[in-house]
Amino acid sequence: DFQAAIYAQVLTTLASSTCNLFCSKNMSPIGKAGGNNYTRTNIPALDEALLKADSALSDAELSAAGKAASKISAENVISLPLDPLPTILLWNSNKIVGPVHDNALQGPFWNMNLWGVKS
Repeated sequence: DFQAAIYAQVLTTLASSTCNLFCSKNMSPIGKAGGNNYTRTNIPALDEALLKADSALSDAELSAAGKAASKISAENVISLPLDPLPTILLWNSNKIVGPVHDNALQGPFWNMNLWGVKS
């Protein structure tokens, strides 16, 4: 059985943490305010992988821990992310110049200091 829900927690930084959303220590008590783990995910192996990712000091460590966490998450179907960041960027390429594109993590205006307007 699955339920559809929209949560305010989104992973929008380059070094985002998913332990705050899926580690068992962050489970929200039923009917009470609490942690961000509203899915009540309680998988010790996932906790271990997410905590390793949160404390990784190198890109290789982060990547390995992230892949392990993703595998465990997928095997347990803890969530089905339908759209991580629903952003849309439209512009007139005849007027706006520069490297205009939507960055999935930082949003559409992440580099607008490099844009210009044709005269």
